[in-house]
Amino acid sequence: MVIFPGSIYAEIEQLQDEHTEIDEDVRDWEFSEDAIEIPAFPDLDKLQKVQIDSSFGGMSFYIDPASLKIGRDEVVLVTTVITSARGARNILFEGFRCDTREYKTLAYGTTNNSFYEVPNAQWKEIRRTTGTTQDFRRELVTTYFCDITRLPLARDEILRQIKYPVFRDDDGRMF
Repeated sequence: MVIFPGSIYAEIEQLQDEHTEIDEDVRDWEFSEDAIEIPAFPDLDKLQKVQIDSSFGGMSFYIDPASLKIGRDEVVLVTTVITSARGARNILFEGFRCDTREYKTLAYGTTNNSFYEVPNAQWKEIRRTTGTTQDFRRELVTTYFCDITRLPLARDEILRQIKYPVFRDDDGRMF
């Protein structure tokens, strides 16, 4: 086959060469986590309600907008408050990775309105479960925190998405 300068074949070959260079850069990339600062305990009067699948038997989900931050490492950090129908409350400060669909619980809220920092917190896979309270993390990532290319949304977009949700499945399809 003869390739003429300026032909489509020459352009394709150039694009393939450029793609190979990008792939080498991607292989060399390593995730480097930012230092984490535990936020102030949330003001329960300023929480923002998050619409999560109703199959959780009377649980209500909230985030603390004051704690919401997207790090340089692209980790979404946020305090989540889960309240049962009887008023029991779990408060979690967690990090979410959009690219790998993982979370890390960094601190738990205590009864004396402070956080207990989790020593040696580890990243865990956000698994698809059905009808359990653990599903809220998957919904936070797929519906509120991340775009369909698995990049975090900007802080203002996350807050807008919480106010006016557009629901997506794990593959980014709207439903």
